[in-house]
Amino acid sequence: MTRILSNLLWFPINLVQGLLACLWTSACITLALLVRVATGSTERSLGMARWLWAPGMLLLGGLRCEARGLDDVDWTKPYFIASNHQSYLDIILLFRVLPVNLHFVVKQELSKIPFLAWYIRSMGMIFVDRGSGKKAAASVKRTARLVAGGKHVLIFPEGTRSKDGSVGRLKSGVLGIAAAGSIPVVPVAVDGPGKLMPPNTMRYRPGTLKVNVGQPIPTDGYASDERRRLSHDVRAEIVRLLDELRSE
Repeated sequence: MTRILSNLLWFPINLVQGLLACLWTSACITLALLVRVATGSTERSLGMARWLWAPGMLLLGGLRCEARGLDDVDWTKPYFIASNHQSYLDIILLFRVLPVNLHFVVKQELSKIPFLAWYIRSMGMIFVDRGSGKKAAASVKRTARLVAGGKHVLIFPEGTRSKDGSVGRLKSGVLGIAAAGSIPVVPVAVDGPGKLMPPNTMRYRPGTLKVNVGQPIPTDGYASDERRRLSHDVRAEIVRLLDELRSE
């Protein structure tokens, strides 16, 4: 009964938050696209997600961030960044906390949302069609070229949001690129998004979001056909980082 009453009281607040979040996101995307056209580069326009859009979204939700491990990584080098996935807040949180411009590997379904799809394509991010082996392979090659060009690519290798906060089995496809190209993988654990915005909802609750960044995992010791072993090792490190957050 208490939970139902709480949800009813929060409903009008979340409704206003949702409306403001949509307006803020639309304004930021429009501005980023204009900057992209004006400069001919994605660096400034993509950077706006870090210093403009994400801080505004966190402010709307009354959310705070805590991060550890950032100073232990040399961010001048390109990496695959592999994070666990709890809710939509993960994207906002990682844009805000990580000190580099992020290129996401996103599911093909998002290409059907016109305004958002324009932004994703314009920023040089990658759509992956997991239902087509041929198209997925082409996406993998484009992802490899991004990192080879000095970009940081963020992936959620579980492939979906966790319903209970645990770290699921990692899909090995994109991590195989890291092994083939000897590109280090930075493991990242996030905690809090799943509680403050449960999966498949847009319902905010105020609170603290936490990030724990691990040491880069060298991949030159993995053969290109050892994707499963790499996935196992990356998952084990994400689980360890998440346990650290939860033991504080």
